[in-house]
Amino acid sequence: MESKRKNKAGSKDTLAQMETIANNAKGSRFTDDFRNSICKETRAVSETFNCNEIQSTLFSVIFNLNFTRSSVDIEGISNYMDCAPITIVRHMQELEGLCGLKVLCRIYTGSKQNRSQSNTLDSVSYFVNRKVLDVLLKGEKYTPGSTAADDSFDLIHKVAVLFNQHDKANLSFKELEQEIESLFSENERLDFVIQLKRYNLHFYDELILLYLFNHFLDGEESVDFAESIRLLFPDFKFQLAIRRAFLDGTNELLSKDLVEMEEGFFRSDRTLKLSERGLDLLIGVDKKLFKKSTDKKSMDLIMADEIRDKALFYNTREKQQLLFLKETLKQGKYTDLVDRLGDEGMKTGFTVLFHGVPGVGKTESVFQIARQTGRDIKMVTISETKSMWYGQSEKLIKDVFDQYRRQVEKSEITPILLFNEADGIFSSRKQIGHSNVDQTENAIQNIILQEMEDLEGILIATTNLLQNLDKAFDRRFLYKIRFDKPDFKNRIRIWKDRIEGLSPIELRTIANKYEFTGGQIDNIARKLLMQKVLYGRTDLAKLERFCEEENLEGTVHSRIGFR
Repeated sequence: MESKRKNKAGSKDTLAQMETIANNAKGSRFTDDFRNSICKETRAVSETFNCNEIQSTLFSVIFNLNFTRSSVDIEGISNYMDCAPITIVRHMQELEGLCGLKVLCRIYTGSKQNRSQSNTLDSVSYFVNRKVLDVLLKGEKYTPGSTAADDSFDLIHKVAVLFNQHDKANLSFKELEQEIESLFSENERLDFVIQLKRYNLHFYDELILLYLFNHFLDGEESVDFAESIRLLFPDFKFQLAIRRAFLDGTNELLSKDLVEMEEGFFRSDRTLKLSERGLDLLIGVDKKLFKKSTDKKSMDLIMADEIRDKALFYNTREKQQLLFLKETLKQGKYTDLVDRLGDEGMKTGFTVLFHGVPGVGKTESVFQIARQTGRDIKMVTISETKSMWYGQSEKLIKDVFDQYRRQVEKSEITPILLFNEADGIFSSRKQIGHSNVDQTENAIQNIILQEMEDLEGILIATTNLLQNLDKAFDRRFLYKIRFDKPDFKNRIRIWKDRIEGLSPIELRTIANKYEFTGGQIDNIARKLLMQKVLYGRTDLAKLERFCEEENLEGTVHSRIGFR
């Protein structure tokens, strides 16, 4: 209790001493006699704020003036003390030292956008940190606030405050660098800082990355490239150097796959965004705080454990080939095979082509193999890889493989990359000299061919049009499995599995009459189920009509004889 009373009294004494200093400073011309007359007071104030006696004097004057004006410049101090401005300028280092102690805050007149004005001699002014008054009124000794962060997001918020001060020209670029280095030094045990430092980035690249982190957490997935570089870096030549490094692909953020640069509709419309790896750096270490972004579902993956079991019926040759493939992709055997291939200097990627007429179960077979081997599926929608803007399609298809590569790195069990109905991009390449569209499609195919050559993982493609497949793709598929229409015995099995209530004779009759694929039989089964939902019963007599609707090749002339 006694100690608290002393502190309270000490704070009041400090305010009284600062008042004495300010009163005596008025019209003092900042002479030696003046400074000698207030030694007792300046020493006491120095102890409170851990500064020297000159700083105590200047701070007390600014503190006093700050109650009547928002900030105090050199002219304001010199007018108050009735001395030449250059007399105060001689002590600029002391003023800057007070800013370093977080006792004073500095602002510049003008703006970053008008740098010539903000570089004039009268451009700087000062104001007292509000916390100083709060501390003095509470009877506490002033200590600069801690910059320790709770987590990566809190740290990015603290960096955002510094960006804001830099944007308003209250922090020079050098000061921004010092503040961020200090912030990271105090938070060096944070996982986020540890992971970031492992990339060993130059400060300017680190700054760009932090800038993107800040905008991402504010809901902006990308920022304007040129504008961001201009805002972050005041030196024009430095801006040009950074822009050149990005444009020629030598920038470390690009080469280390932390950032992506996207082309816009016009050549000048370039944007920067975090890559998947960059996002992992930001949110991967604090998954509990940003779980939604690290959820596999957000990576466009179809979860193996969410794939529904479905009975599939294969002809003998297909069954044997698919059984071999499924055994190959079982985790233990797959890992052993990959290791052995690698030891022998062979390619470790598994590339598989499922081809055949529509409806024979190519896509569903991929799903069932994935379910049985515990492998998630990243399915590529072909239409989404073709952009209406020239040049974007190549980037989209490259992104597919980049994302898959990162997913392979993060997954304990290698997922499957599925190109479903891949006829549109695996077809024969166009002759040189055709339209820009043809050139773009050729470029896309060249990217895919190279990616298949370098693949570390599992790629399965399905196609209905094998005859259109480019020979270069044909060579790059390790396995090619042809799916034929189900034979008579398998058609019986499919009908029996999909529709209840058919007698053995009816099953043989309908299987013999219609050489349907499993997909066509599924369509008929769905129509019967819809009929049951609508009318509360299944009318097998309508089965024949549904078969006729499905059978587009002709009309049946004899009735099957269903009830």
